[in-house]
Order: sequence, then C-alpha cells, then structure tokens
Amino acid sequence: MIAIVVVTRNALELACRIQPHFPDSKIFAHKVLGYEEGEVIEGDLKSFTGVLFQQYDSLVFVMAMGIVMRCIAPWLQHKSTDPGVVVMDEKGTFAISLLSGHLGGANELTRTIAAKVNAIPVITTATDVQGLLSVDMFAKQHGLMITSFDEVKRLTAMLVNGRKLALVNETALALSGYDSSDVADGLIFITHKKEVRSRLPFARLLASNVVAGIGCRRGVPAETIISFVENEVEKLGLDFRCIRSLASIDLKQDEVGLLEAAHHWNLPLSFVTKEQINALETDFTRSEFVQSAVGVGGVCEPAAFIIGSGEGRFLLRKCSGSGVTLALFECLI
Repeated sequence: MIAIVVVTRNALELACRIQPHFPDSKIFAHKVLGYEEGEVIEGDLKSFTGVLFQQYDSLVFVMAMGIVMRCIAPWLQHKSTDPGVVVMDEKGTFAISLLSGHLGGANELTRTIAAKVNAIPVITTATDVQGLLSVDMFAKQHGLMITSFDEVKRLTAMLVNGRKLALVNETALALSGYDSSDVADGLIFITHKKEVRSRLPFARLLASNVVAGIGCRRGVPAETIISFVENEVEKLGLDFRCIRSLASIDLKQDEVGLLEAAHHWNLPLSFVTKEQINALETDFTRSEFVQSAVGVGGVCEPAAFIIGSGEGRFLLRKCSGSGVTLALFECLI
C-alpha cells in the first residue's frame, strides 16, 4: 500500500496524476486543500508520518526534501522494516528515492512513478548507480531470508569496490544473479543450515522452502510434537526458519496437539486427503499400523510431498519417535 502525502495545491495536482497508476494508493492532503476524495492529514505532519510508517509499505511525499527528512527522522528503525520513501517536487521534475531503496522498494517505485509522470528518477544507491545486483536485492528477488544485515552490508561494500562475489548454493533452487566460482573474494551461501563456514567473508541467505510433513498418534500433546520435530531439525543442522509450512492428513484436522504446535511455530498447517495419498504411486515409506489405523500406508512423507507440489527433494525421509513421525521436503516452487 502506498500513501501519497501533500500539503499544497500544486502537490495535490501532481498526486492526482500519480494515484490512478497505483490502485493500492491513497492521497493524504492537508485539510486546507479541501480534497474530499482522499484522506485528511490529522495533526502535525511529523506525528502523522509516524502513523503512516506503521500502516503503509511506501510513502510518496510531494514537497521539499528537507521537510520530509525532518518528518521521517523520529520514526526510522531499520532497513528491514522501514517503508520505502520517495520524494517529488511539486512540478514533478524529479522523483527521488530517499529511504529503503532496496528492501523497501523505493528505488523500483521511484522508477515507476518517474515513467508514469515523465519525471527524472534520482537513485543514489551505489549498486544501482554501477548497475550491480546488491546482495539484499538478490535475496528479495528470490524470496531468501537475510540472517545478518551486517554480513550483507559487508559483502555489498565489497561488490561496489570491485571485489568478486560467488554463489554457494546448497539448496535445490535454481538461482541467477551471481556466478558459482572457485575464484572469489566473498561468498553468498544459499542454505537451510544454521551455520556455514568459510575462510572468506560471507553472507548466509536462508531458503524458507521446506514443508514439514507430520503424523502423530491420537492424543499426543503439543509439547511432544514440538520437542520431537525441533530435535530432528537440530540433528540435521538446519535453521528451523527454513520450514515454511506444515502438512498432515485431514483426519488430524481436530488433533489438538498438532494444531497447538502449528500455533507455537506460527506456521500454516495444510491437510491432504486419504484419496490424494492413495492416488500417488511414489515409493513412500509404508507402515502396516498406519494403514490399518487411517487407511493409508504413511502420512508424513506423502503429505509433505503433496503440499510441496511434488517438485523438489526430501531432506529427511520418515523418522519417528514418541508417537510422532516427521518428513522434510524441499520445494522447488
């Protein structure tokens, strides 16, 4: 969502040219302008900016940059959370990316606005100026989690100073943007692991593309499920944040322990049917006990496979303990 903020008549005219190009945008105008199709700026502009910082992904200010800087200064937190901020002059000559150019999307928004209203885009981030792909933008483009902004900052600084970065992809994802090379000054690890080691400076980018298939006996408490799953993930040296969702059979839709475990991890839980599992001819681990109890030979492996769209690989085949079964499937999509 985009907030377009104006306090003068000329700025409002430009905002009305910009707004139709962005259906998710809203104009906020000073009350003296009497603009009834948008929202009124409540209170002083600096305090109101703090409200917009919490509610909008991007802010476009049509006013002097000095005013904008004073308004946003008290609300700045971190590049991972701050909204993108774009500043334009009243005549629409320039569109300037001021804050969160990469992760906040201000650079891209600046280019788009400039193209729509025939303005000159002003972008000052070093990688963009040099036509390079920054490490944080690489992560954003591929949906990867930045585990350390200090690591990313260090590698991006190396990049803009002419050093070579290489990709070490430990996942099954097909990624582009950097070469895989034995000759490099710094490394970008794409991984599911909690730790990576290198004699070179590196950044660890986490791929959150793993579905955890879980089966359990009736009545197993959440604490048992949580402990078993987390211990197995730990044994593999995986960062638990690599798991993007959980999967099980629909017979477990009312399984309190499983539902509470999903809530504990704040992960979505999807269910597959017995018919979906039985329709597969893939060689999953089978159990006669499970077959007699729920009508299928296994739950955790086929559930993870189905919810993972069947494209990828198993990082962990069925393991069991304490009345719980677990399989981990890495998705390619």
